[in-house]
Amino acid sequence: MYLTFIFIRITYCFFLIPCCSLMIMCLQPHLRNVIEYMLQVNNDPNEEASLEACEFWSVFREAPLPPDILRPFLPCLILVLLSNMAYADDDESLLDAEVNSFPALLTWLMPTMMSHYQQD
Repeated sequence: MYLTFIFIRITYCFFLIPCCSLMIMCLQPHLRNVIEYMLQVNNDPNEEASLEACEFWSVFREAPLPPDILRPFLPCLILVLLSNMAYADDDESLLDAEVNSFPALLTWLMPTMMSHYQQD
């Protein structure tokens, strides 16, 4: 039974991603649900399902959508993306560069996050 649910999640993500890239305007009224679903699947213990859901964010980034759509999801999305990052052993220099740029990222991100929490 569990394998059936995994297969359904993987298949759903697999077919939803091309729909997002080709027909994003048709999906726009449902994007809140799609984003919530992809965030859940990104945290799936099954690596294949989680990896398939990660593809969604690449496609979403390329879509001609206003960036404000992601604003309510930013705190959760940032945690999901950071927790799913993986590095090879030889990526230490890349990791050092990212750690050094983290204060700049926070400076850029904090006003967005603060305004989000103040609106709630």
